[in-house]
Amino acid sequence: MKTASPSSRVHTAMPAVSIVREFNASPEHVWNAWTDPVQFAKWFGPEGYSGVVDHMNVHIEGTFRFGMKGPDGTVIWSRGVYKEVSPFTRLVYHEHEDEVDPASTGPTWHLVISLTFEATPQGTRMTMEQLGWPNEEWRAMAEGIWYQAFTKMAAALAS
Repeated sequence: MKTASPSSRVHTAMPAVSIVREFNASPEHVWNAWTDPVQFAKWFGPEGYSGVVDHMNVHIEGTFRFGMKGPDGTVIWSRGVYKEVSPFTRLVYHEHEDEVDPASTGPTWHLVISLTFEATPQGTRMTMEQLGWPNEEWRAMAEGIWYQAFTKMAAALAS
């Protein structure tokens, strides 16, 4: 069961994050780290942050709302819709900030995140592409956050 639909709000010319990471875990375990709320909360967010999940309905057109809880207790929420769900091989979702301050003059973000999970002799090669950042500064910040989060994911998968 696959589907993908282009987003009219995301332009591939916008800055993107692309990360390939090897995990010493099966594709099923890496998949579950993305799709099981308890597992997801263990690693989502950079160092010093914890993941929080309001809901994850992992099926085509299913919705989610999750966030990163900072050391001060503030949660940065995002929400979106799953567009492609192919267990253990591919997951695609559209994501945007949950609450936008109407007085804000800063950029907003509407992202497409594509994940592939490939079995390797050592475990899983995961490829993550995140398209749609409004500028290079935000893209670079997101990339740093993902590298930290994936280090946390590796530790969670190893435990």
